[in-house]
Amino acid sequence: MDQFVIAGAVANRAMLLDCRSLEYELLLLPDEVKVVICNSMVKHAVATGEYGNRRDEVEAGQAVLRRVFLHVELLRDATLQDLDACRDEMSEESFARCRHIISENSRVLRAREALLHSDLEQFGRLLVEAHVSMRNDFSASCEEVDALVEIATRQDGCLGARITGGGFGGCTVNLVRADHADRFIEAIQRQYERSKGILANCYVCEPSDGALAIAPRETAR
Repeated sequence: MDQFVIAGAVANRAMLLDCRSLEYELLLLPDEVKVVICNSMVKHAVATGEYGNRRDEVEAGQAVLRRVFLHVELLRDATLQDLDACRDEMSEESFARCRHIISENSRVLRAREALLHSDLEQFGRLLVEAHVSMRNDFSASCEEVDALVEIATRQDGCLGARITGGGFGGCTVNLVRADHADRFIEAIQRQYERSKGILANCYVCEPSDGALAIAPRETAR
């Protein structure tokens, strides 16, 4: 995903990527909002046991769904109704992890519709829903990141916030009205430092064009 968007990004557009077919769609992100990244300053620990446990739990749940439903190859093919039908055949952990992934796939498609209709409030609500699911069902957030999201959603001009990346620390991504971005950062840094004793690094971002190939210089003779 990272490499794809690095190469194929277009200014002022969010990319929707289908990781199965590699088809993609570029969706307008209006100038009236900015993407603000807030670093919790808690380092990711994705290579440690918890990340591996999540993968094992997901794969175990997916195996049950594949055995029961012929139409399911990957979790993206399953519905929440399919998952509910298999609940008694998998662990509570596997059920919750799979519920996060299936519901997240649905949220992505709903987010697409929100952007197509310039419904930024709905897009922001989906960000918050995604964080709650990542925290509760996937259990891959942490106290500091949860605090950043909670602080963010209290601020004027913030439409939504969620954890981003592999989880267990790292950054939040926040959708903020452009004319509130500077005040948003000041409030986040002040309140997060007061709450956790940590000064968060924050960055106002905007989608830009992807990387361009640079022709090698000819060697002077």
